[in-house]
Amino acid sequence: MPTSDLTYFDLLKQEIEATFRSRHPACTDPLPEWKGQDIVDFQEDLRTVAGGSISEKWFYTHMKNRAEALPRIDMLNMLSKYAGHESWKAFCYKADGSGTKEEVAAAAPPPEQPATPSGKSKKKRSRMAILMVILAAALSPVWMKKKPKVTACTFCFVEHLRNVPASAGRIELLLLSDGESPRRIQVDASGCVSFDTEDERVRFVVQSPYYKTDTIERVLHRKTDYREKFSLRPNDYAMMIHYLSTSNTKDWKKRRAQLMDMIAEDARILQVVEDGNHGIELYNREEFVNKLTLPVKSLRNIEVIESTYKGDKISFLRFIQNHEGHE
Repeated sequence: MPTSDLTYFDLLKQEIEATFRSRHPACTDPLPEWKGQDIVDFQEDLRTVAGGSISEKWFYTHMKNRAEALPRIDMLNMLSKYAGHESWKAFCYKADGSGTKEEVAAAAPPPEQPATPSGKSKKKRSRMAILMVILAAALSPVWMKKKPKVTACTFCFVEHLRNVPASAGRIELLLLSDGESPRRIQVDASGCVSFDTEDERVRFVVQSPYYKTDTIERVLHRKTDYREKFSLRPNDYAMMIHYLSTSNTKDWKKRRAQLMDMIAEDARILQVVEDGNHGIELYNREEFVNKLTLPVKSLRNIEVIESTYKGDKISFLRFIQNHEGHE
């Protein structure tokens, strides 16, 4: 009883699977389970070995699922060539086992004999050939380019020693990418930040007025999901200024002594005035300490924006004053 054409096609798919595995040993799944990168690699192999291409939809219709009808003969010839046969008919003769060497060879498609074109037809074909070459050159990078792998990154930050979420003030990530300007990402109230990247490694700088600056680099190893927790060392003096400005202590003398000891005598202290004009007020150490030690709520609640140290004392301080919640 003769073998049906669909049965031959199933046998051809088995040979295609074996050929693909020989070229990609990392692929161990059977052909019906191929997906994603396996299909992309197979499409590239077809272009390289057989000089043709198929779409992902065509693959799912004819290769991944049991076909109800044979594909076009030109597609069958291309797939047969990929599996190492001259043509679809040659494969069928060989698979059936009933054909002689001469019959198998005869089943190969005869070489095309170019007809002698007329002058106008020859010019038209020449122009079409040039256009096809230009189009192929333009599209080849698109065909050959693999879909980049996207990694969903989540980084969380905790305070060193206390191991609680780092949530004092504003924390920003300065995301550094080769060939691109740095991108700023805000850490949320829980001390975490999430973003997607196509890079195989990620590098960023953690910046905050209340924590020490740190630069972090990680290799993602082509993962689809990457999570990690980091500890940040507090900027102790900035933390203390914020605490002293918001606490309800009545020991003004002790508070004043602490502030005078933390700040250098020649420190430059700037207040950013958020009144719509974005003004700046300049303080010396004495004036700033007076501002924080007067028993008036409306003059306190300091939020540090930037601080610089000289030795173990603050030499430069930039701050804003929050008025929300004050009487």
